[in-house]
Amino acid sequence: MNTIKRRAAIKDELQNQKLISANQLARKYGVSRQTVVGDIALLRAQGEPIISTVNGYKYQEESTSYHGVVVCQHTFEQIGRNWKTLSL
Repeated sequence: MNTIKRRAAIKDELQNQKLISANQLARKYGVSRQTVVGDIALLRAQGEPIISTVNGYKYQEESTSYHGVVVCQHTFEQIGRNWKTLSL
């Protein structure tokens, strides 16, 4: 199996399983663990949302919750006035 086919197979494997280790993938495709780690790194560089855990690799699950940053700026006077209101 050539490199491109192996990476495609690893991608399919990750999409179909919840969690799989680099050692399992290495045994399955007859390559070293380090080769699999490199393949995963290249897949990530291509934009694949693969995350690593202590137990192996998996695709990042899509979140339905909102993640964002709220930015605001208050003067010291406004902070003091609001804090007094909240503490009553």
